Amino acid sequence: MQPAQFELQLKVWKELAISKQVMMRTAAEALKLDPECTPEELKQALDGALKKVAAADASVVAAKSRRSKPS
Repeated sequence: MQPAQFELQLKVWKELAISKQVMMRTAAEALKLDPECTPEELKQALDGALKKVAAADASVVAAKSRRSKPS
């Protein structure tokens, strides 16, 4: 591998790592977690948020269904 190509790959990987850290920190802050939380804590919080979203969606669908049925 040429030194210039190696430097370019190193730069790309560095940028990807920084972007991943920024994304994880932003997600942690949005979920009201410590920005320095572990990946496992972030995953658990995301899973919990997704479950709440799914429950809310199901609740909306059920409410719409009840509302559209004739009494």
